[in-house]
Amino acid sequence: MVFWLDAHQTGNIRTSFDQKNPFPILDEIEIIKKHPIKTHTILIDDRRSFGTPEWNYLKEQDVLDILYSINKNYKIEYLDSNFFKQDIIMASV
Repeated sequence: MVFWLDAHQTGNIRTSFDQKNPFPILDEIEIIKKHPIKTHTILIDDRRSFGTPEWNYLKEQDVLDILYSINKNYKIEYLDSNFFKQDIIMASV
């Protein structure tokens, strides 16, 4: 299965259901982590926004650490989006 993740704050609007959660992307990954299959392909959009107010200063390494906690053999690749180079993180086996 493939997951496309894009939950983050946009300006003053959060794209998660929990308006108090500053890191909705982490919730999404934690939900995937609970699934018994550990070989899903996970794509995360807007890599350029890590470390910025839009992502509440969440560090990319924090997300990578959680991805590796799902599967230590994940291969991380960076894909181009329509507008930005290497703006998509892809974790796959």
